[in-house]
Amino acid sequence: MKMVKLATGAEIPAIGIGTYRLRGADAERVVYDAVRIGYRHIDTASVYQNEQYVGAAIRRLIAEGVVARHELFVTTKVSPKFMGYDKTQACVAQSLRDLGLNYVDLMLVHWPGTQGLRSDDPAQKANRIGSLRALADGFAAGHLKAVGVSNFNPAHFDGIESFPVHVNQFEFHPLLFTAETQALMQFCAAKNIAIEAYTCLGEGTLLNATEFPEVAAVAASAGCTKAQVLIAWALQHGCIVMPKASSVERLRENLDANKVVLTADHVATIDAIVRRVGRRKFCWDPSTIA
Repeated sequence: MKMVKLATGAEIPAIGIGTYRLRGADAERVVYDAVRIGYRHIDTASVYQNEQYVGAAIRRLIAEGVVARHELFVTTKVSPKFMGYDKTQACVAQSLRDLGLNYVDLMLVHWPGTQGLRSDDPAQKANRIGSLRALADGFAAGHLKAVGVSNFNPAHFDGIESFPVHVNQFEFHPLLFTAETQALMQFCAAKNIAIEAYTCLGEGTLLNATEFPEVAAVAASAGCTKAQVLIAWALQHGCIVMPKASSVERLRENLDANKVVLTADHVATIDAIVRRVGRRKFCWDPSTIA
């Protein structure tokens, strides 16, 4: 498995299992299956409402001797309704209880805005600062082994420069390989902030061979699937990738993207898609948050 080294010195597996939209027993089953076939990075969030089930799978895997706790990298996130110092502290404590863990390997602020506030409310920035201060305290105490943000643009880093930020997780796929996104990636690289990509398959849209023949052509040339092309492309751009899957077959397919080798021409072909079809975003857009 490719690994990415964080500023803390810890290594994070470059392919993880995302659990967005997984609920109840499905979340527990997918995490259990994923770890058994080789995943070691699990991504959840308070807002997904599945931390209890993710934690149950982890504890079961440890009890069965499939994996030791230190071999897993567990990420969760602060909900937008818990922004601000006190609420973020409470959210961290609740996530640890729900997961049933003494620590998480990475805790992210899920969104630069506060739920219920207008996007231009001055309290948005104050709450971001408070949340990052709470994560910094958790990091210093050892409950959080690394901390970071999600969906932050460069403007959202104003005022948090003194706090540790080890990761920025945001939507990234070929339809967002724009000058703006590349500038964000360069901004993070300059600050030694690792990049995590979500929605790397474009919610499945990029698997449409009729609309995106470039992906199908590269898959045929590289001897892999279209999903593996998109995951390998993000990996070669230095990203940690969090594809979602629910079946064992798809879990294996995504994990095996780790073995795919794309040539420079393959990468350039995928890079160029956005110039043909234009920018497209599938998830929430943080650009309006002050």
